[in-house]
Amino acid sequence: MLVLGGIPLFFMELALGQYNRKGAITCWGRLVPLFKGEYVAVFLSFVSLLASLGLYHCCFQRPQVISWVDYLSMCVFPLLLTYLTVLLFLSFFLYYTKKSRK
Repeated sequence: MLVLGGIPLFFMELALGQYNRKGAITCWGRLVPLFKGEYVAVFLSFVSLLASLGLYHCCFQRPQVISWVDYLSMCVFPLLLTYLTVLLFLSFFLYYTKKSRK
């Protein structure tokens, strides 16, 4: 099913996105308005799949000794906070500049 349906559909969405310079939901919404809701459902199911995989690995695949906790707290966590702060600042900046243009 993946080879016959998933991969060709993925490449078709890439080509449509490059041609229209939009995302998959917007492209399908412009071409066939009936399919717009379908791709919203595909996106939501993909997000719920990622969330359920993360929850599964947190709950059921936990080893007794986690060897990377010290590394995470020392290196990655400050970078993550910096990244999230910059992302939050940029989202507020873009929101308010777009709002002031209207």
